[in-house]
Amino acid sequence: MTVRKTGAEHIKSLQDGRTVFIDGKRVADVTEHPAFRNSVRSAASLYDVQARPENLELMTFVPDGSTRRVNRAWQMPRNYDEMVLRRKAMQAWGALIMLPSSVHDFADPQLKAIIGKTQRSASMSPEQKVKFLKAAWDAIGSEFGSRHTQYEMFYAGAQFVTRSHSFRTFDWNGATGLVDKLMSTYDLGGELDAGH
Repeated sequence: MTVRKTGAEHIKSLQDGRTVFIDGKRVADVTEHPAFRNSVRSAASLYDVQARPENLELMTFVPDGSTRRVNRAWQMPRNYDEMVLRRKAMQAWGALIMLPSSVHDFADPQLKAIIGKTQRSASMSPEQKVKFLKAAWDAIGSEFGSRHTQYEMFYAGAQFVTRSHSFRTFDWNGATGLVDKLMSTYDLGGELDAGH
């Protein structure tokens, strides 16, 4: 196993004999079934993107007590620099899912301005980038989106179980400490006095 998850490892991890049903029939292999294979390949390609040497530091980190890199989505930022780095990683990951919902978004001046700011690229205009990414999604995305959503909802178990687990295992003291530290870095009275 590598020090970071690759697309091939993701696909292999899904070939574990899990029990998945669709339309009342058991799915033998979710990585090959038409309802899931495109989504599986999409996710695998994203793991490959983050595993590239040029993306490894930006998009992954090594959690305390581990030797394996994971996506920064799992990182609990402990300071401002880590927050900024995590945001940049999320921006790098989010290109395909942060697209306009419709071509009609370009007709709305306010939305078009937002698209112009969020879909910038050194090599193409925002409109060209949107067209390119929409074409990429059409090529690799799943035509069974709602089925894929249901698969993901129940992949790790019932939602009430996974939410309960997340609640129990979340670092509440660390998160509270981070907020307290942030809030203590400025004094409202001092800020108001400085503005006059």
